[in-house]
Amino acid sequence: MESLTSHPAFVYDKHMNVVESNQLAREVAAGFTAGSNLVRTAFFSAAAHASPEDLAIGRAQLVALLRKSLLRNAEDGRYLDLIGELARV
Repeated sequence: MESLTSHPAFVYDKHMNVVESNQLAREVAAGFTAGSNLVRTAFFSAAAHASPEDLAIGRAQLVALLRKSLLRNAEDGRYLDLIGELARV
């Protein structure tokens, strides 16, 4: 991943946890650090220092990804916990 030096890049799992990222991605946002959860960072963290417009777009994209994968992960407890956290926002 670190060999990708011209663009920010990161990989996430089905729970939206960042598995790996390159330096450019981590410079864009602390939420792209391995171990961070993209959803929790976008909705619950002060580390999400994007403009209000960019943050709204990013949140909408994350929610769309979660909705798309809901049927595949309907029996996954960790996935359902994440959805439950968002439902309380």
